Amino acid sequence: MPPTLLSAHDTNNVRWLERNYPALARQVQTLSWVQDGLSDLERSAVDELLYIAAEEVDNLDAALRLPWVQDDITETEYQALDTLGYLDSPNPANLQAALRLSWVQDHIADTEYDIIDSLGTLDSNATDVVFQLLSMPFLLSPDATDALAIRGMGRLADRGRLTALTDHSIFQDGVTDDETTLIAAVGTLRGTDEIQRVLSPGVATIETVSLGTELTPHLKISIIRTDSQSRPGTIEATRDLIQFVENTMGLALPVDHVIIILSENAVTDKAAGTNYGFAFSYLPKYEVTQQGTHEWRQLRLGFIHESSHYFWSGNEDWIDEGLANLFEYRFGLRTGLSHGQLQTPRKGCEAHDLEMLSEWDPDSSEWDRFHCNYYLGQLFFQDLYASMDGETLAASLQEYYRLSLEAQEADRTPGIAEVRKAFARQDAIIDRHWSGKMNAPEKRPFDEGYEYTSHNLIQWTRYPTYENGVVTFEGIFLNGAESSFRLPRPPGRHYSNFYLRTAEDRKHVGSILVPLSGNRTWTLDDPGDVVADTYLMDDASNTFTVTFDFPEGLGGNPSDYVVRVMGFQNSDREATIGENIDLLGYARIRVP
Repeated sequence: MPPTLLSAHDTNNVRWLERNYPALARQVQTLSWVQDGLSDLERSAVDELLYIAAEEVDNLDAALRLPWVQDDITETEYQALDTLGYLDSPNPANLQAALRLSWVQDHIADTEYDIIDSLGTLDSNATDVVFQLLSMPFLLSPDATDALAIRGMGRLADRGRLTALTDHSIFQDGVTDDETTLIAAVGTLRGTDEIQRVLSPGVATIETVSLGTELTPHLKISIIRTDSQSRPGTIEATRDLIQFVENTMGLALPVDHVIIILSENAVTDKAAGTNYGFAFSYLPKYEVTQQGTHEWRQLRLGFIHESSHYFWSGNEDWIDEGLANLFEYRFGLRTGLSHGQLQTPRKGCEAHDLEMLSEWDPDSSEWDRFHCNYYLGQLFFQDLYASMDGETLAASLQEYYRLSLEAQEADRTPGIAEVRKAFARQDAIIDRHWSGKMNAPEKRPFDEGYEYTSHNLIQWTRYPTYENGVVTFEGIFLNGAESSFRLPRPPGRHYSNFYLRTAEDRKHVGSILVPLSGNRTWTLDDPGDVVADTYLMDDASNTFTVTFDFPEGLGGNPSDYVVRVMGFQNSDREATIGENIDLLGYARIRVP
């Protein structure tokens, strides 16, 4: 459908310009893209040009002389005009200085726009600083890292710490291209003393390598260390981790320079790492060389998580953290970690579902509530992932990413509406997690009150559910785990794979026993002892299916009890009944 053509004379701002500055109005009317009628985008661009004239009319004259303003206007160029107007409003001198930059006079592409946008964001809190920056060496030629450095300064300004940089010689002498990576990194730091210390010569080491991925051939990675020595292989591993994120998405990372600072003073409370948009931080203690250790794995899982935030920052928190956890989960499975080891613990999350969490909208200072974003978000996206193949997942994620960018451009926070559109065939899963009270006490899939370690080697294909007096559950033994039912037992000994315990005080109340043949019967000693109606163990698929009547001797609410699955981590484990049996997994009984 062709654009609706409008006359420039129809805009209020042009009529104002004609009355007050007729010569400039004629300049506007002679622009080729104005003479042939204005599309909606071009009409908006005219208005942005005239906003520039509001503070200092000479700035409009300079803007009209720019070659990229005189030819056709692109979306990026319109956005640049919009942002240049922010520079003009607090201090017209800032816009005058920006218009003198050779690359602003030449053309505006994505890199140039990002720099202008960063300057506009910083200008609201640091007008004088922007004026100084516009004459510094690093802005003589546009580079993607320039915008990251300015955004780092913006965060320092927001936190009242910018003087720690502006008082330092690195700023006073004029920031150079070689210093922008470090300045972006210090934007993550807490405390003015730490900022000045890291800026001092010899304190920080910067390792920068250009290691392209399949989708980002010009990817640049920088790792800044302040108190730790270089660890060979970290930067190469980072490239591989970023490539995993990109392959999962089927899209290139939205940045082509990933800056990572390893510093205890750069992470937020209760987090091992934080992505600030212009750089991300991580605790240095996890950078180790010994493969397979907890620290070695944690660094890689953490880098996957933080890299994923480049796609999802600006969404509702449960989407941002839930998807980052999903990427982390998928990578962890590839490295041999079990399903259970990669689950986010509930940790006091009392939101019943995502709808309740969205109504709360907690910030990070309300940690128990904010943690729900990780817990419920991961459960949701993990459930979606389990219902899709990799190609379908990538297509849905790409569509969601497109919708999320559209929402943000319209000043909306992407949320459940965009999720429903992108995952249109998953209504049942979406409804269950959005408003189905998945995390209500009576429906929680597992309870965290245990003092024992669970190896989480059970994938529940049907959580224990109670209906009409009968409890039913199904599951799969993961990663070579074995039930005791299939292993040799000493003469005269018997063992059940499934136990009942109370959810709150963790007391054993009974065993769920296999039916016996012939005239043999069990001696039921505990009030929760029960003989199952169905007790199926399939060797080929490593699955189990159990149904039993909820014991009358227990009374109370069935959701006050937990089914525990016992067995062995793998088939090589010595089958000594009652001594080295492992808790493979557990789940609270749900009541519909």
